[in-house]
Amino acid sequence: MIVPDPRTVLLRSALMVGILGASLSGCRDELTTPADCPALCPGGQQPVQELVLPATLNMDTSYFGYVGPGIGPSLRISNGLPASEDRALTVFLPRPDSITVNDTARAIVRLDSAAISLTLQKRDTLVTGLKLFIYSLPTDLDTNTTFADVDPQFIAANLIDSIVVPDSLKAGTLRAVISGVDTIRLKPDSIGRIGIGVTITANAPTGIRIASIAATGSPNLTSYFRVNLPSDTTKAKQTLVRFPQFNTFVSQNPAVSDLDLLPVGGAPSARALLRFALPVAIRDSVTILRATLEMTPDVTIHGLPNDPATLQAFGAIGDLGAKSPIISSGNTIATTTIDDGTSSTVSIDITRLVRIWQGSTGVPQLVFLAISPEAASFTSPVFRSTRSASGAPQVRITYYQQFPFERP
Repeated sequence: MIVPDPRTVLLRSALMVGILGASLSGCRDELTTPADCPALCPGGQQPVQELVLPATLNMDTSYFGYVGPGIGPSLRISNGLPASEDRALTVFLPRPDSITVNDTARAIVRLDSAAISLTLQKRDTLVTGLKLFIYSLPTDLDTNTTFADVDPQFIAANLIDSIVVPDSLKAGTLRAVISGVDTIRLKPDSIGRIGIGVTITANAPTGIRIASIAATGSPNLTSYFRVNLPSDTTKAKQTLVRFPQFNTFVSQNPAVSDLDLLPVGGAPSARALLRFALPVAIRDSVTILRATLEMTPDVTIHGLPNDPATLQAFGAIGDLGAKSPIISSGNTIATTTIDDGTSSTVSIDITRLVRIWQGSTGVPQLVFLAISPEAASFTSPVFRSTRSASGAPQVRITYYQQFPFERP
């Protein structure tokens, strides 16, 4: 057995202590001063910086015709509202001449009464004295019908009934009951369809939204009638509910599009498409803390007071212009509310969307803007574009440079 020289052992021990001491001195834990790790970690803090990224010149535009009036969840009705003047129109499914009772078709011999039900979705609750008027209209209404086409029909001779809305009612079912000789005011066409139009009055200019065929609580017509069944007076009384075959609303002064601006909303609805070019340095080597889309209204945005609209910002998985497939789920959808009378810059936090523009995701650097509820809200903002003298769309990005070891 070989016994090591004691002097060799002492020399090796001294060397190990020296090496360990040198390693520990490279990173010291000093409670009264910032961390000092020059070899292993960067010192100090990266400064927060800001970049204002304008939309790409002449690559922003609005597209029209996504959702038509009556296809959205609401029918608009208004009187003197600065946003628009609207009438709601509905054609009910045909009411037959007979109905099957006891396995036999029985002719309808008399209409005892009828009820027209509407569902109030939104109103300006600060306006009092709200009253709805229901008129008989022709049944040849369609998507080409205009305000001027039907306005002459809203006269006393065609009035079916009216509904007084309690000032305390914010939303709910509204019902007009027509009975006895007044049922003659309901004027079915040759196949049993009945058309109606609805207007409102109040103590001040205002508007309301009622449920459309696309929503729960759409207009309906309930008929209470008698069939030819003398042997059973109980079963001779029958009830039939008819829902809309068609509904829409018409506006007195539809918005006129200006290709140099960016309208959003309306009916048929418009959506705005904005394109951006994120600098390479921002795409590859920074951490984005916040990204805010800033839009400048060209004129004051009018809507229905106390019924704010939601402006939505979507990304897309491909740039196909008007038909770009939007990202309609996930946490990249950004929103903000727009109140009646807004004239200042509208800002939307699109941080999550801009972050996915970084790297090599392949997601196009664009933003689609839409109003919700689409083709239903009174709010239809018109924003300035890159062709405007000032106020073009832009994204304000707050970021900091990544440390070298953070970069891919």
